[in-house]
Amino acid sequence: MAAAYPIWKHYPSRTRPPAWVEQVVGVFALAEATVSSLKVSLVRLGFEVEAGKKRAEKLRRPVLFGELGDETQAYEVDAIRLSGSRWRSKPVAAQGATRSSAT
Repeated sequence: MAAAYPIWKHYPSRTRPPAWVEQVVGVFALAEATVSSLKVSLVRLGFEVEAGKKRAEKLRRPVLFGELGDETQAYEVDAIRLSGSRWRSKPVAAQGATRSSAT
């Protein structure tokens, strides 16, 4: 039996993943052989994606904090959905074109 692809986990783990997660996992599953080319698509969906493997290019995200708000645990992630952004069912460019034509 083949392993499921991709393996993923939602944080915080005490909450259910939002409905849009299934669509994003589907993007990765369809492009398993060409995952490195997904950056443009994920950015259009409102994600920040690491630029490379050098320290300055990675995405460090603190997840646990201690006394006085000091970071006690952080992860380097490949991509993260930007806080405050809304899930878009259409690419950003397509939505922008719709708005422009309506004004």
